Amino acid sequence: MRDLEELLEGASKAAAALGSAVSSDKLIAIAAHNDVDGICSGTIAFLAVRGRGGSAHLRFSGHLYEDQLGRVISERPEFLLLCDMGSDQIPILRKSQIPYLVIDHHATEARDEWLLNPYEFGIDGAREISASGCAYLVSKALDGDNVVLSPIAVCGACGDMQDLNGANERIVTDAESRGLVKRRKEIRLIGRVDRPIEYSIRYSTSPFIKDLSGNPGAITQFLKDAGITADPSATISQLDADMERMLISGIVEKMVRSNASTFEAEKLFGPTIRLHASGVPTIEDLVDYLESCAALERYSTGFSLLCGDPGASAEAEKCRLCYKEKIFEGARLFGSAAHMSSMDYLVLEGWTEYSGKLSTIYANAGYARQDAPVFALNIEGDHIKVSARANPQLLQRGLDLGKALSAVAEKFGGSGGGHDVAAGARIPRQYQDEFVQALDREIGVQLAAREEGADE
Repeated sequence: MRDLEELLEGASKAAAALGSAVSSDKLIAIAAHNDVDGICSGTIAFLAVRGRGGSAHLRFSGHLYEDQLGRVISERPEFLLLCDMGSDQIPILRKSQIPYLVIDHHATEARDEWLLNPYEFGIDGAREISASGCAYLVSKALDGDNVVLSPIAVCGACGDMQDLNGANERIVTDAESRGLVKRRKEIRLIGRVDRPIEYSIRYSTSPFIKDLSGNPGAITQFLKDAGITADPSATISQLDADMERMLISGIVEKMVRSNASTFEAEKLFGPTIRLHASGVPTIEDLVDYLESCAALERYSTGFSLLCGDPGASAEAEKCRLCYKEKIFEGARLFGSAAHMSSMDYLVLEGWTEYSGKLSTIYANAGYARQDAPVFALNIEGDHIKVSARANPQLLQRGLDLGKALSAVAEKFGGSGGGHDVAAGARIPRQYQDEFVQALDREIGVQLAAREEGADE
């Protein structure tokens, strides 16, 4: 665990810098990414600063591209803290001469005294620890009592679809030691503790169950065919063991017939977390609520939910239902996808906040070719924002979406990056056709390289 111990040392150094800024009465300007991990990491940082008696301002946004970061810097904050982004902006931050700290987990070769990134310590930031996990380690180094923030870090990791092992395992153990969470192995559908079975299936988008998610009429017949005879108001957690197995079997069979990926099917059942010190019963529900709030730009609701505000649950539920209907509407656009040699892509307008989720569903729920990633091109004025997702099995063939988008976007005056299985970019709109062609070639080269190596 030497790599983890070195990461902990890095977190202690970052905590010292943050603590010094707080002691100097500097206003900490926190800019966090606007997804689940970003909301969690930004909230952890904010609460850690306030817990030390410091002043902080927290904002959420999409990836800070060079022009957007320039606007933040022009405000001349006394101390700038970036969460879940910023590794690729170190040269700009250095040049700004503003005191800064970056807490991130995206793949990077950047090294900087004030960058805390697990890759610097040989830890996989795509799978073993999120930005929330890193922010938690900093907060705990700042004050040992911040172990109470550990469930938020676990939520951030799950929001980025990470496994709860490696560094994440250490954080879960912290949460368990305080009785804040309990590990279980069970169905992982949302609402399984406090909502009827029909609700859990209808509003499930992780996994997305093709022909059932968003289709209440089909669910009634499905439950009948599966032999589920429970009271309509019963929750999944109230089913007996035999009926629970029947439900799992029926859903898995449905997903297999729909050609869903193994990755998607495995979301249905497995190790998970029950939350004990929260108004939200499970980690899947908390992630789902935050994802919904993020898509609707209701960041204050997500923040309040993480802070334990009793009134936030009802508002988060409203966000969830609105968000789900948009996802089901967006899924009806999948028939317009274009098919290239090595990839599929969708051209969308007005769907930017939903494209990451829609891309994940398209890639894994039975809509995509199993050997092709999907790219959602969202038109935003003079630019196109790209969201990319893939069946994780393609990683074994050499696919790396973050590297592909970084390399191709740069050729057309844009920028991109991210993880191997989930990434994003922004390019000038005028280069849409050329970008798509170049990206298809790049993906083809990645997939062919691994196959050629295997043949040698």
